[in-house]
Amino acid sequence: MAPVRRSVRGKRALTRVRPRPSAGKKGIRSNLLTGVIWVLAAVNIVLIASLLSRFFSHGKPPSASLQAEDSLKVEVLNGCGKPGLAKEVTDYLRNKGFDVVNFGNYQDFNVRKTLVIDRRSMDLQNAQKVASALGVENTEVLAELNESKALDVTVILGKDYAKLKPYRN
Repeated sequence: MAPVRRSVRGKRALTRVRPRPSAGKKGIRSNLLTGVIWVLAAVNIVLIASLLSRFFSHGKPPSASLQAEDSLKVEVLNGCGKPGLAKEVTDYLRNKGFDVVNFGNYQDFNVRKTLVIDRRSMDLQNAQKVASALGVENTEVLAELNESKALDVTVILGKDYAKLKPYRN
């Protein structure tokens, strides 16, 4: 840049011309800022669309009682006293896709009929899935809610265990 001569009160003086910011740097910053704004706008649009689709969705949310068999948490208790019975039934249910999280002995060995107890819901759907897999009659399926246990279904094996599917010929 060449210096420009200007007069200051009748005197001539050399003044320096200040360089303007380069158009390249300003353009890059401007383009970068514009790009960031567009990306943030797109993210906001996606989030709003997701929120609206959930809000206006007519589908029924899945209920806790309609779980898949492999996610049902089952407890198997021996109520008749036959050694190893709870372990055998546990293995059978696991092979059928159920998640048996506990097995052992019931508080006494005088249980006449095998019971399947739904611990999470009154509609008995979870317990009926387990009862069906074992061949337990619907009259022996009941609900006894117990939210303190991390279980969906409890099976108490009775003296009628030989009638269950794992033991039928």
